[in-house]
Amino acid sequence: MQSDASSSALSLKFRHHKERAHRLKAIIFAVSIVFVLAYFTFTIYTHSGPIVLGTEMNGNGQVEYMCIGRSCEDLGANFSWKDQ
Repeated sequence: MQSDASSSALSLKFRHHKERAHRLKAIIFAVSIVFVLAYFTFTIYTHSGPIVLGTEMNGNGQVEYMCIGRSCEDLGANFSWKDQ
């Protein structure tokens, strides 16, 4: 009878340890995916040029644009309206 109780306690300890190991592996996997996605997002953003979201021609003939990314301030001189 004593051995059944001790084996049951060992079984519970082992199961708890196994569940904890699985949880730790899942957390490490999730954090790894987040870091990989953050790395790719950062790399793509730094290697891309300006991203133009939209343009609009004013009444005076100047083009305004909405831009995100790097070098947006240098974009204005090279921008022209193609519909004229």
